[in-house]
Amino acid sequence: MNYRSIHYLRAVAALMVVFCHIEIPLARLGYQGSLPGFLEGGVDIFFVISGFVIFLSIQSKSVSLFEFYKRRILRIVPLYWMVTTFLVLVAVFAPQFLKSVRFDTLHIAASYAFLPYPSPADGLLYPILVPGWTLNYEMLFYAAFGLSLLSPRRWRIMAISGMLMALPLLGLVFRPASPGLIFATSTILLEFLFGVMIAWLLSNRTGSRTGGAWLLLLGVPLFVAAPVIAQYIPLQRFVLLGIPAGMIVAGALLVEKAVALPAWRLPRLLGDSSYSLYLTHGIVLSAMGQLWLRLPFGNGGFSLVAFGVLALLASVLGGVVVYRLIDEPLQKYFRSGANAKEGRLAAQPVAAR
Repeated sequence: MNYRSIHYLRAVAALMVVFCHIEIPLARLGYQGSLPGFLEGGVDIFFVISGFVIFLSIQSKSVSLFEFYKRRILRIVPLYWMVTTFLVLVAVFAPQFLKSVRFDTLHIAASYAFLPYPSPADGLLYPILVPGWTLNYEMLFYAAFGLSLLSPRRWRIMAISGMLMALPLLGLVFRPASPGLIFATSTILLEFLFGVMIAWLLSNRTGSRTGGAWLLLLGVPLFVAAPVIAQYIPLQRFVLLGIPAGMIVAGALLVEKAVALPAWRLPRLLGDSSYSLYLTHGIVLSAMGQLWLRLPFGNGGFSLVAFGVLALLASVLGGVVVYRLIDEPLQKYFRSGANAKEGRLAAQPVAAR
């Protein structure tokens, strides 16, 4: 499970998302251009990685449905609820600091429950913590994956593949109008399936430096060119960004299985803190943008470049600090509790279990 390439790709994906969202405060500062459209594909890389990691983590283990859901909830929910609660408190007591948040009880409840609900600010299916829309899909994937654990181990790949293909197929056939059904039948779920299939196919084969290099050489240009291709061919997101993202993840893993990757501390740290960075970067960027407007730096080209660099650094620093001070200690606490429970169980006589 300790693939360095996965940690490094998490770092790259998180930085891509931050770069993508820097455009929002830049526009408020007077920037009239646009950043490369492929940057939003960091989310697609995350989805593929998620499918890979989740399937690989239970492929050779006997994990109960309850235990699986418990582990995923403990990994995802605590920090997400903390950041969401922070935004709710700001929306109540200092709404002037939030440009894209409107206080709405049902919207907030749906945000905590990982349910799609139209935002009162713009009507889009975003929670109060906007990047959380991807976590809604993560939770849907976990729900489906957990059900696959009810099947015999040798049938798990068929069970999860069937569910992740059936839901988008139903959406394409019936074209639901309900926001909830549109969400539940999105073709973006196929990106999790790409990760699952990569884990299934690569788990028992040796690496190939040549094969991995070819996948990367093909996947990266397709990934970068996705916005241009979309202008001429109206393809679904899972084709434009999901398939190249899968090629990049599979290529990196094939290379790593053939050649040991160097242990870079900074990319590893960014990969470990990618979840914290993903959840907090929007808040940091918004605060930096509002602070910059109050400073006498003007809105010229140099000022915008300086803001972009400082905003990126502040976002990364904020993500690392939240990871070190909150997320990492929380996860260590949950793991120590789980290990203690397993130790007590192992110490019991068989007849008492």
